[in-house]
Amino acid sequence: MNKQNMTEKAVLLLKQKVEEADDPALANDEDEFERWVQEVESILARRFGQDSRELDNFTASLHREVRVQRSFDDEEDTGYRKRQIAHGKATLEAILSVEETLGTVEMQEATTSSRPKAFIAHGGETTALEKLQSFLVALGIESLVAEQEASEDRSVNDQVEWCLDNADCAIILGTADDEDLRDGKLHPRRNVHIEIGRVQERFPGKVVYLLEEGASFPSNITEKVYESFTQENMERAFAKVAKELTKFGIIRATTIKEP
Repeated sequence: MNKQNMTEKAVLLLKQKVEEADDPALANDEDEFERWVQEVESILARRFGQDSRELDNFTASLHREVRVQRSFDDEEDTGYRKRQIAHGKATLEAILSVEETLGTVEMQEATTSSRPKAFIAHGGETTALEKLQSFLVALGIESLVAEQEASEDRSVNDQVEWCLDNADCAIILGTADDEDLRDGKLHPRRNVHIEIGRVQERFPGKVVYLLEEGASFPSNITEKVYESFTQENMERAFAKVAKELTKFGIIRATTIKEP
């Protein structure tokens, strides 16, 4: 089987595993869950290699939540597996997005400390944020989200500054959070408006703008070219991120296909 056929087969198998992740039986049955994990890991190992970033990312996503010990409560165990499956599914969707949209992504070998970093300005924990972070991880890029980083007794303002100091570029994730009582329009949270100004000053020419459908940036923010997204579908947003990161010189992709 040639390389293209192997890639196509792996994509189909991974899509099947993403669909299986929505089956409630997967979280309810520990044996079924373990089987699903092993099959996904086998597909990733055959497609990308046993020591690949893709396999490592998937395995790490299942253990994103620290658990001291197993519970003897079936309902609690099921809930924990549901969250594991959700994280694993998001990682698989990100891997598929990279595979289908970018082809082969090339980056210089980097340690964790020297890996490219992208600051994300956002309005709160959402499905879109998790998907975006998983996509960046699949590209080998570390996301910097202020409240997710160790604060080391810094103020909120200093925490954002620390993230900006350590980032190579910025992504604005504008979600439909707040309604303007004057015109009824939905806007991203106020902290996002403030952070847009900060990243424009800090990273001129290296800011990616994403805006949830149904939302708009306030009129006092200089109009920028942005890509729209929904919480359920971020394919066009991912293509936008990939294009911009390529232009920034952070990644080199063989192809960038429009979804």
